Amino acid sequence: LNIGLLLFKQEKYDEAYSKLLTAYHKCKELDLKNNLYSATLFLAHACFKKNLLKKANTCYLEALQLVRAKDKWQYNNTLKEYIDFIIALGNYKKAYVLLEEYDKNNDAILLNDQKNQLNLMSSKFSHTAKKMEIKKLKKESNYHKKAILHSLQIKKNNKELVVRNKHLVRMNNDLMESKILRSQLNPQFVYNTINSISKLVIEQQNHKADKYLLKFSEFTRELFNNNSKKNITLKNEIESCYRYVELEQLRLEKKISFRVKIDESISMNKQYIPSMIIQPIIENAIKYGNTDINEAKSTRINLVIHKNQQQLLFKISDNGMGFKQDIDEIIQSDKESNLNLINKRINIFNKKALDLKSLFLHQNHKNRTEISYSINL
Repeated sequence: LNIGLLLFKQEKYDEAYSKLLTAYHKCKELDLKNNLYSATLFLAHACFKKNLLKKANTCYLEALQLVRAKDKWQYNNTLKEYIDFIIALGNYKKAYVLLEEYDKNNDAILLNDQKNQLNLMSSKFSHTAKKMEIKKLKKESNYHKKAILHSLQIKKNNKELVVRNKHLVRMNNDLMESKILRSQLNPQFVYNTINSISKLVIEQQNHKADKYLLKFSEFTRELFNNNSKKNITLKNEIESCYRYVELEQLRLEKKISFRVKIDESISMNKQYIPSMIIQPIIENAIKYGNTDINEAKSTRINLVIHKNQQQLLFKISDNGMGFKQDIDEIIQSDKESNLNLINKRINIFNKKALDLKSLFLHQNHKNRTEISYSINL
């Protein structure tokens, strides 16, 4: 099996196919279930490279069956590889159905992980409460003769414990809220993207649909990867923004100019920030700024990032008509707006209350929308 995998990586597909086929039969003969999955999956890859498409399809389905009930993550990863195979065959209708299953499985896995974390925290708090009660009873028993002094001491201890527990609860709530906010992806964007791909398939623009679907797949995969991390590098966030702009440009069939200017003193690979604190503002600029721009003109979006002592400053501007109402009114009218969510995220990241007006600035005199905000380093 290992020799077959090595030959496959060296692109010696005929030799790899032979070794992997032997390994596949041996694993079945010896009932080596873990190795059988690897042998089956890579045999499918080798069959695909040798253009044995029917056999490749059979092997992919068998590999999926081997991990279906065993490992949800591994099943979904294998399903993604099968989707790529189906797309390569040009069967976009089936790929679309499988992609819906893939997204549904991903949502279920993430939701299950969140439930497990909540159960674990509940268990920890319950255990802490029991330990506190036992400690209190022991103290009352051992120091009965000093009841007044002991009572005062217990009040003091309880007050400190209450403050400490409130702090822990607040920290855990902040952590959970941060994870929930990081997982937000505008459903309208997903809906529009899938509709656009479907339209291209119906119009038989298969090459463009394939390109669009691959870019959307890369963007969502990167989003889910970033969602598991508390913070990501600035480089990773900027690359996600570029991918998002590419998708919107394909969908709108209109040129979108996205320019980024970053201080030379900032190391994009070493500077960490919360994920998706730039992309939602880019989304707003395209969604609202684009409606006020003449068809002959292109949407221009500029992102400037620089350091100011212990803060990282972001300024995003576009050539749209700007805000039609005050920022405070926008926030108050929609508690789930992108601006409101980002403000909450920055508050959590900076670990202090920030004034909304210091984060989101007004429309300037040049008839351009500008939004500025900062995070602490």
